[in-house]
Amino acid sequence: MKNFGEKLKGLREERNLSQKELGDKMGGITQQTIAQYEKKETVPKFETVSKIANALEINPNIFYSDFSQSTADDSEEIGERIKELRKSKGVSQKELAQKAGLSIGSIQGYEQGRYNPKLEAIVKMADALEVELDNFYDVLLQHGENVSIGGKIKAMRLQKGVSQAALAKCLGVSTDMICQYEVGKRKPKVETLSRIAGALGVDLKVFYDDLPQKTIELKRYENIALVNEFENACFRLVNFPDSEEITEKYEKLRKKLIDRLSCM
Repeated sequence: MKNFGEKLKGLREERNLSQKELGDKMGGITQQTIAQYEKKETVPKFETVSKIANALEINPNIFYSDFSQSTADDSEEIGERIKELRKSKGVSQKELAQKAGLSIGSIQGYEQGRYNPKLEAIVKMADALEVELDNFYDVLLQHGENVSIGGKIKAMRLQKGVSQAALAKCLGVSTDMICQYEVGKRKPKVETLSRIAGALGVDLKVFYDDLPQKTIELKRYENIALVNEFENACFRLVNFPDSEEITEKYEKLRKKLIDRLSCM
């Protein structure tokens, strides 16, 4: 079984990165430090391992032998889904890498199941392939980062290109609160989730795929989420009256709201 240094060197070389280039991607870590990690002369802290994983565009669990088998199983399933969606779109690995802003080595590694993509990489690939994250949800439920509602909030926020600060401002809460929701330190109430869904323009049910979707409480908060989304569209229309995209979104939401109210 490979040790940390051997894994690090192998993953780095697969991406055609020099030790200096990897250090630069980590925010200025020296070439000497990377060399020490690879030679087992220095053991990196947990936070440093996370930075290395970010720079290599992989899940940090790959460095921990205790997680190797479960990570490999998850990686294979996610890799197969990426490959299936890519081929259905007639996109090559190189084209997907360019569109998603990832290295071709990463795309090849994901599809071959050699390592697990981080959530941010999955979002980038979904956007590049012009597919919804729903296409990944059945396998993402086995991907630790996305088991929680917080993981789904983060996924939807990233796909919509919204920062934690912007979402917090829209909801009238602190950025730290959004962060706590996403990392699972706090669990948002259904009412708060409805406001998050409205702010991000997504269906509230996306956060509850493992629960009955026709309960009275959930239906009530779905309506609240739709009203919140419509209010946001009204606000944008007032500020950007000449935008065809905003006008079209407003009209669609208005019709959807009228249809929803007529069924009540």
